[in-house]
Amino acid sequence: VCNESFDIIGLAGTIEMDKISNTGSLTYENGEIIDDLPVGVYRAYADGKLQYTSKEFLRIVGYDSFMQIHNLKLSDFYLNKFESIANIKNKETNSFEVQLLKSNGSIVWIKQTERIESTGLNDKNFIIGVIEDISEQKAKEDKLVNSENALRELNRSKDKLFSIISHDLRSPINQFVEATELLL
Repeated sequence: VCNESFDIIGLAGTIEMDKISNTGSLTYENGEIIDDLPVGVYRAYADGKLQYTSKEFLRIVGYDSFMQIHNLKLSDFYLNKFESIANIKNKETNSFEVQLLKSNGSIVWIKQTERIESTGLNDKNFIIGVIEDISEQKAKEDKLVNSENALRELNRSKDKLFSIISHDLRSPINQFVEATELLL
């Protein structure tokens, strides 16, 4: 499901885990493979423990298989630990940008969109969401901010230079005007 900007805000259809191979692969009930999506898809229990993930999710966090992370919680990946589930209410979509710590120790910026869903069985809830790697976008934003700061500093220097030049030009001109008035 997409919004007007074509950002993925949710997935429609029943998602089932590939239980035969234990790969953690996800498929829709109609057979479409969601591993081909350009975003990482996950489903977690209400406490944040991962139930399954797409291949793109694994790539973003730096793992090769779901079995390497099946005992982890979503919060285990966050660079600055916080519980995202505390920020969302039932069926309310929550979207935020956060830094994740990859398996190799490097940091990746992601945009995470998630919401709590109910299984309908014993009112048990789970979290379904998507993550998108926005590291390149964040790097460009940082570069833009740095360029803006450099431009502001150049403008301050320019203003100071013009102020000095203006003052230096005013003094000789004032002396010339005074000398001319004395001659008249």
